[in-house]
Amino acid sequence: LQEAEKNSISANNEFIFPQEFLWKLYRLKNPTLSKNLASDRLPLQWSIHQCFVNDGELLKSVIGKSTLEEKQLIQLSKTIADVFDLYQVYRPSLIKEWENGKLRYSSYIERWQASLWLQLKKLWNNKENPHFGRVNAFEDLLNWLKSKEFPIEKLPKNIWVFNIPQWSQPFSQIVSVLSNLVDVHNFNMPLLAETANNDVAAFSQKLLVASNSNKVVLEENLRRYNVTN
Repeated sequence: LQEAEKNSISANNEFIFPQEFLWKLYRLKNPTLSKNLASDRLPLQWSIHQCFVNDGELLKSVIGKSTLEEKQLIQLSKTIADVFDLYQVYRPSLIKEWENGKLRYSSYIERWQASLWLQLKKLWNNKENPHFGRVNAFEDLLNWLKSKEFPIEKLPKNIWVFNIPQWSQPFSQIVSVLSNLVDVHNFNMPLLAETANNDVAAFSQKLLVASNSNKVVLEENLRRYNVTN
């Protein structure tokens, strides 16, 4: 509206979310990449469900028993999928460590999470098309941007970033590199103290920072369905 008031027109603008922006960049290199990946949140949920159905011992390592009612199993799979989805965005380095056979915290929670992720990779790679997920794509995109092969002429002359409360590691790294190629303008509203101390802090404690990863989230969900470890 402000642009239109100043210039009498506002056109040829495209407003997209950060993750969509990264995918649009990556598809400049790999235009045939499917729009729906196995590691996206919804298909990820059903892949986790399949892993638990196929491997009772894996399920036992999570909840202490090898079987679970279908409704509870679906809810558990959804909860874990939500967390893994966030890991791919905010903690890709943690997933890379798992894929390289390493643990960051060596906690009980991390051990079964790493084991489950490796089972998911095995499941996806056994299908007709080998799995290529967000963690791999963002790393590949970053390296491509740093090379001399990236088609700079396909980038807009200006990139405007508005009011993103939390910058994921891949997004911040890629935007940083892009700023060397085109003009990047960042407009962020400052967080109020009460917001920073409540919503953002609680989100971080539960999903991103705590060394026990998603322990709080999972325990709350398991208690809801009277599942005990």
